[in-house]
Amino acid sequence: MASVGSSPRPELLMAVRNEHNKPSVFRHLLVIRLLNAWWVLTFFQPDEYFQALEPAWGMAFGEGSGAWITWEWKYQLRSSLHPALFAGVYTIADLVGRPLPVAARSWLLLAAPKATQAVFAAAGDWYTWQLAVKIYGADSSVSWFALFMSMFSPFQWYCSTRTFSNSLETILTIAALNYFPWELLGEPKLTKENPKPSGGSILNTPGTLTNLRLSILLAAVAVLLRPTNVLIWATVVLATLTRPLFARSVLTPSTVLILLREALLCGALALTLSLASDRLYFGEWTFPPYKFLYFNISQSLAVFYGRNDWHYYLSQGLPLLSIAYLPFVLLSLYKPPSTSSKLRNQTLKTLSWTVYVTIAALSLISHKEVRFIYPLLPILHVLAAAPLASFFTTPPPPPTAKSPLPKPRLRRKRLLTLALALHALLAFFL
Repeated sequence: MASVGSSPRPELLMAVRNEHNKPSVFRHLLVIRLLNAWWVLTFFQPDEYFQALEPAWGMAFGEGSGAWITWEWKYQLRSSLHPALFAGVYTIADLVGRPLPVAARSWLLLAAPKATQAVFAAAGDWYTWQLAVKIYGADSSVSWFALFMSMFSPFQWYCSTRTFSNSLETILTIAALNYFPWELLGEPKLTKENPKPSGGSILNTPGTLTNLRLSILLAAVAVLLRPTNVLIWATVVLATLTRPLFARSVLTPSTVLILLREALLCGALALTLSLASDRLYFGEWTFPPYKFLYFNISQSLAVFYGRNDWHYYLSQGLPLLSIAYLPFVLLSLYKPPSTSSKLRNQTLKTLSWTVYVTIAALSLISHKEVRFIYPLLPILHVLAAAPLASFFTTPPPPPTAKSPLPKPRLRRKRLLTLALALHALLAFFL
């Protein structure tokens, strides 16, 4: 992609570009999210507790522990995987806190889930940046702006450290998108010696195959936690499999067979884990994702919690997610960023389509909440990073031998300061 400028702080950009500094970047993100978890004391929705921490407390300490188990667990509408995670956190915190005074032990039990979710939130920021690096390149300031947007997003500040299943779904989704082999959307490099596409070779390399398996596993768990997440992955899979219909493609029958094999094996592993967890928790064999879809879509009983206009996600959902980023989000959705690479362009178009399809499908359901489209937020940051970087920076001069890293050149500083102040003010009250 053509250069769109540099970050406001060259030393941070150097750290981002340096592969050896990646652990340092994550440590900084973790510190920020730990502070985030400590700062956010407001109430959002009861699901933060009743769909995660309350059943987790019951799992960890038994039926007589005083856990409030709501009706949806009795009807087996939720996967036990999410609370089982926090049950493990409670168990470890309890073991560590037993030698401590009661007050310290209580504090530890309260802090442990928050700290755990802060780690997940930092991972979400990390994978947002890593996906941007994959698309725009490690030397592009756009990648840095994607991370910048995630860190300074008011909705991320408000929601990422809360123990919603939507929060974990969001993190699993962006991680899975990062590991997905986007090279499958590219065109083959044909030569006289090799006149046929060789897409199988892409997946046959050890690193790529491992990443594919990670992507499928993470995506499968996200779908098991929140079945509507399948909309994102159906879009990605469809874009991949239909690529040969519209252009030359690296996709071959052998590639499709590898994809099918890995999807079956990794999907079966995730499903087995889910079934075993639900069997232990509910005491019988059950499949909550099916009951969730039947209850909320087929029976439409979720309208008990309210109905919304068809345009809710357009008129309220996207603005709430984006805040000051909204103009750049809308611009990137109207016209996805264009680069000099066909593979990058196709990847960005596919990510755009995940947003279109998810919002269109969820708009057909009467009951709507902004957190239902929360998994799209990191995708929006990756898409909107390009116009945002272009708007607030000028192209740097060509590097020279004396100055290999051009000096940053910010523009529209007052507007940028105003946007950051707005986001900081919202974060303060949230």
